[in-house]
Amino acid sequence: MRNMLIGFFILIFISFIAALIIIFLSSKKPFVKLEEQVLENAIIEDAKKRFQGADIVDIVKITKRDENEVVLVRLTYNYSSICPKRHHVYYSYPSGRFLPEYPVEVITNCDFCKNSSCFIAYEEEAIIASVNIKGSEKIGDFVI
Repeated sequence: MRNMLIGFFILIFISFIAALIIIFLSSKKPFVKLEEQVLENAIIEDAKKRFQGADIVDIVKITKRDENEVVLVRLTYNYSSICPKRHHVYYSYPSGRFLPEYPVEVITNCDFCKNSSCFIAYEEEAIIASVNIKGSEKIGDFVI
């Protein structure tokens, strides 16, 4: 009988420890996600304040470089026009600064796909290509 009681208390003790471990581990995951979301929101808000004319401000990707995380932010101007412009801004976290001093211009003119081999990498390029590449005259006539 005594061995059964000792075994029962050991089982309860192990169950208690296991429950504590599960609670501790499950509480860590949302905290990490929340921290990432707070970082992303802070960067988006900063970019919106600095580049107020941008129609679209969003995070393209986050990569790890050395001890910092580098956040690539997309800025799109004149998105609803036939000639949108796209810039990239790089934020470095934890320092919270831009890597380049000014935004990098990715798409700045309406000339796209002049040569025969074209690769559309961004949706802004697709908008420009839809009115500039061969065969798109009807689209251009409709838009203009």
